Amino acid sequence: GKWKREYFASREKARLRSAELKRIRRDKDLYSARATASLIRDAVECNDLAVIYGFSGLREAFLSWSNDINNQPNGMPFSEVLDAYESDNKVNWSKRYFSSRWMAFRKKVVEIEDQNIASMDTTFWREWMNNWREGQNPAPATYNQTLSLLRAIYRHEKVYDLFPKNPIEPLKAIKGDKTEVCVATVEEVGTLLNWVWENDRELVPYFVLGFFAGLRPLAELEPFTFDQINYEEKVFNVITTKTASNPRRQVPISENALVWLKEFSGCVGLVCPANLRRRVTRARKESGIQWGHDIMRHSYGSYWEAAHRKTEGCREQLVYNMGHSTFKTYEKHYRNDRTKAQGEAYWSILPPL
Repeated sequence: GKWKREYFASREKARLRSAELKRIRRDKDLYSARATASLIRDAVECNDLAVIYGFSGLREAFLSWSNDINNQPNGMPFSEVLDAYESDNKVNWSKRYFSSRWMAFRKKVVEIEDQNIASMDTTFWREWMNNWREGQNPAPATYNQTLSLLRAIYRHEKVYDLFPKNPIEPLKAIKGDKTEVCVATVEEVGTLLNWVWENDRELVPYFVLGFFAGLRPLAELEPFTFDQINYEEKVFNVITTKTASNPRRQVPISENALVWLKEFSGCVGLVCPANLRRRVTRARKESGIQWGHDIMRHSYGSYWEAAHRKTEGCREQLVYNMGHSTFKTYEKHYRNDRTKAQGEAYWSILPPL
């Protein structure tokens, strides 16, 4: 038919309209079939086959088949499951996670959102993941994040009865190249914090929580509020959306972090100020720090281990502080060769006098 341009107030409304039009198109295609000569011949042939298999005719065979289908789980469009998962979890997501992770994921699966989830088993997803990997060549981390998100979606109550055993479980994560995590030098951290102190002081709590508490940037730091800082007991009350098993923990506040945060003790609301990304990018460029993935969290873990290496319970305490459930990440990344002197220097970084 004729093209018609439509405008929407949000991408979500546009996506829902697109799904509706696809369903309308599909239904029209189904009803536009005509009883051609070849179709009649096929019907006669199927009727003869139904009689051979013990039915009175094609009608009885079709009714028997439809009853079997009705007795099986009907499922629902994959989009319905995604909408339910989003509705249940969006309140715990930061704006950045929603846009960069969740909406990016929905763009990946937009072509299969109308498919019935009852047919999307392990075989389906293995093939889909392989095709996506061959076509887009995602980084190992991106591939594994997508796999982890699919696994979480299939744990939702809407699909649990259809798949008591999660169909994503048999799919394996892929290993990337073994590279050392990015850790800042003591001098780089000091230079960055001093620049922020002098030029954009509202950013100080953000960097202090990152470098001296090791909070996860998206799941913990961006939604962090000032009332989660307990100055009396000297702990950060951390709430995470990263893991369901250990959603809360209390990270000790180091003595130097207390000094940096002293003048913010009366603040309320979110720790992260407005225009966070732009201001953080400027601070990084002006201070000359060599930035890398999760550099604040990796620096915290590495220098904490260096400063407490020979202390009893060091490994257990660091694993708890960072919100890990096992020692695997500790053994892989945070047991390092930085000296005790480097660790002590890191935890002695203070504001300019």
